[in-house]
Amino acid sequence: MTKTEKIGRLRILEQAYILYGMGTRLPFIECEQGNYFDQAFLYEKKEDAQEAAKRFYENGDLVAVVELKTQEMVQDDEENGKENTSNILKNQVREHLLRLPLLGLNAVFFKPAGESGEVLELDQVIPRQAKEVVDKAKTDLTGLQLTGLYYAQDLRKKEPDLKQLKEHSEEFYANLVRAELLLPVIPEEEPGEDGRLNLAASKIPFFPIKKKDTEETASFLAMFTNMDEIAAYCKKVSEQTKVVKIPFKDVVDFINEPAVGCVIDPLSLCIPVAKEDISKLAEELKA
Repeated sequence: MTKTEKIGRLRILEQAYILYGMGTRLPFIECEQGNYFDQAFLYEKKEDAQEAAKRFYENGDLVAVVELKTQEMVQDDEENGKENTSNILKNQVREHLLRLPLLGLNAVFFKPAGESGEVLELDQVIPRQAKEVVDKAKTDLTGLQLTGLYYAQDLRKKEPDLKQLKEHSEEFYANLVRAELLLPVIPEEEPGEDGRLNLAASKIPFFPIKKKDTEETASFLAMFTNMDEIAAYCKKVSEQTKVVKIPFKDVVDFINEPAVGCVIDPLSLCIPVAKEDISKLAEELKA
């Protein structure tokens, strides 16, 4: 099977298996050593995915195999009322392929059934019209997400490569201090005439993280880079939750007791930063 044929096969797949990081709940990624593509791993056959997961696990990476399939979903007809519904097909393979660029990835390693695996550039895999939609959905936080995912994977390895961990942490924090992060707040007043929220009159929900080797938890300010994740988080917190952008160096102004710091993407990356380290990082890296 040629590369072009593999791309065509991947575009029409209705079922596949992707490797996920057990500690991040996001696709497991790796830097491909030929062209230095940032890639995820997708397999047509479950057995191939399980074999690959075993190899990564033996190398210290905590990965799991997640099935992607086509599901029949019930969709409400908003114009004619909820009593009028229709069934639609949701292709999880296609959905995941469209999400990969939003994490900063530019390739996917794909192994069709009975064929050798190959690195495929996402620009070639994703159809042109869909690519235009994906490109519009990218944010200035995409690079931060990518470096954060590499760093989070390193932190959760059974035996981290200290040199690689240091490199990825430096890349992540260099991006972090220059970023404007997404902060969920619950407003207690209506926005002003300019549409801005009064943050001083808003409640800020905190995220509990279990302390190591204890049952106790510590509270952190939840900051986000991922739009899908913050939407899921806000849905759990309150229907009234709004989202504002805060420069990382200003996050310290929003950390009040009982919070002891902030945590980046708590539902996936879950990278905590102590309050006293925020200003220090901003100064050291000249944000």
